[in-house]
Amino acid sequence: METVRSADGTPIAYDRTGQGPVLIMVGGAMTTRISGSRPQLASLLADRFTVIDYDRRGRGDSGDTQPYTPQREIEDIEALIDATGPAASLYGHSSGGCLALDAAVQLGPKVSKLAIYEAPYNDDPAVAPLWAQYLEQLAEALAEGRRGDAVAAARRHPLARAMRIDKLSLAALEATLILYRDPERARREIPVLAMLDADQGQLASRAERLRAGVGPRSEILHTVAKVGGGALPLLELEGPAVALPADVNPVAVARALREGDPAVIARISDGRVLLDPRTIADDEVALAARAARSALERSAG
Repeated sequence: METVRSADGTPIAYDRTGQGPVLIMVGGAMTTRISGSRPQLASLLADRFTVIDYDRRGRGDSGDTQPYTPQREIEDIEALIDATGPAASLYGHSSGGCLALDAAVQLGPKVSKLAIYEAPYNDDPAVAPLWAQYLEQLAEALAEGRRGDAVAAARRHPLARAMRIDKLSLAALEATLILYRDPERARREIPVLAMLDADQGQLASRAERLRAGVGPRSEILHTVAKVGGGALPLLELEGPAVALPADVNPVAVARALREGDPAVIARISDGRVLLDPRTIADDEVALAARAARSALERSAG
């Protein structure tokens, strides 16, 4: 951990990782530099940047000089740039995105690039009076030291109620989290985990059943696919895939698969339509084979 003094003397704690152009991460209101996915994001960015991840004032290991104003946080960002720069790119999340935008305007050439995510702006005129009322109540409660009342005001506010999670969503979230407490069960019952965890024996068995169901002109090829989403979208997964006949129009067959009932999403590689058994459950193999036969017939016609 390193520290820098902001313009008002407040110590600002930060971590420095990687090498390259300086990138400062400006977190959301309820985060610190070691919370959530921020350390993992910093690690991924460190291959290309000198990443500066800091605790905003009043959080983590940073100081908290009163009175607070957003301008003080712009000064904090400038102090970090001066200590690590001479210029830096800014990445801001949530309210950190608002600060990053303001810093880019005020600090000029000291901010070389800017990226923001989920900055909480809303220019709907109908919403403006509600925000003004809420901010007035919040400011009054905080000025008088009534922090509990400030929290209560946030909970009562119509916008808070509108965005509050409903009971059905809570039940679904609870059921999912309970599954994750039992890793073995999670790998069986959560579809994505089951796909990622499938062993080569399972995949080979499914591929052979699928090939037999599609017909003799299909064949099994060894392929490399990518996860395609989540935290590791480019992670490569080796395994078998069933290639549909080589003498068909792959675009037409893939379209026929998507438009069928059930719809089947295939991929095209080297001019061949591939069905990946990793994304087909054991009880779906026969259904996928029938869908493939139907798509071949319809595309040929």
